[in-house]
Amino acid sequence: MRGLKPVQGTVSHLTSPLRGFLDTLARTGDLEAENERQQQEIERLRKEIVRLRELEIENQRLHVLLNYEAENRGWQFLPAAIIGRDPSNLMQRIIIDKGTEDGVEEGMVVVASGGLVGRIIQSFSTSARVLLITDPSSSVNAMIQRSRALGVVSGKPGNKLMMEFVSQSEEAMEGDLVITSGLGGGFPKGLFIGHVVELGGGDPGLFRELWLQPAAQFDGLESVLVITNFTPIGLD
Repeated sequence: MRGLKPVQGTVSHLTSPLRGFLDTLARTGDLEAENERQQQEIERLRKEIVRLRELEIENQRLHVLLNYEAENRGWQFLPAAIIGRDPSNLMQRIIIDKGTEDGVEEGMVVVASGGLVGRIIQSFSTSARVLLITDPSSSVNAMIQRSRALGVVSGKPGNKLMMEFVSQSEEAMEGDLVITSGLGGGFPKGLFIGHVVELGGGDPGLFRELWLQPAAQFDGLESVLVITNFTPIGLD
């Protein structure tokens, strides 16, 4: 047995590095598993942050819309989300997630927290298409709130608005607020359209043109309100 001791010592000496190597592999495997677990947890937390941030933004939008409803108690509003946009730059139209099943009909007026957005031109069972006031085919009878000067607001390329057919004899200045006049019956009176940012020329002696900054923020628009208790009696 005494002769075995050197051999055992030698075997032990040889297996120690192997045991250490195996221990290192085990620890490495544990570290990799822990790292994978931590990466999964980080990804879960990242998704949760994104979800909570979206909820916060949505709550802010709803709060703004609720404030608009509270300030305009004469109207009944149906909140709607924008689910589509016309891919063409020549046409300014959106699609909302409310339709005939929700009581949405053609001709109904659409607003946002800032002001007038447009009106329903097609209504389907669960969705509807809205013609924006920035579309070149859109026209809205309007007036300058301060001077009561009348005109027609139409859409121009680049989400711009122009108030046309304003009499040269009427007073207008930059900063003037422009609202719907109610004439023609297509829109209720008093909805905010935009404000004057530039005084144009027009037909000398007859009419002038005014460039407007839209009240509604069309570029970042995600939610709107459909006025359900106004019945158009004609088209502007």
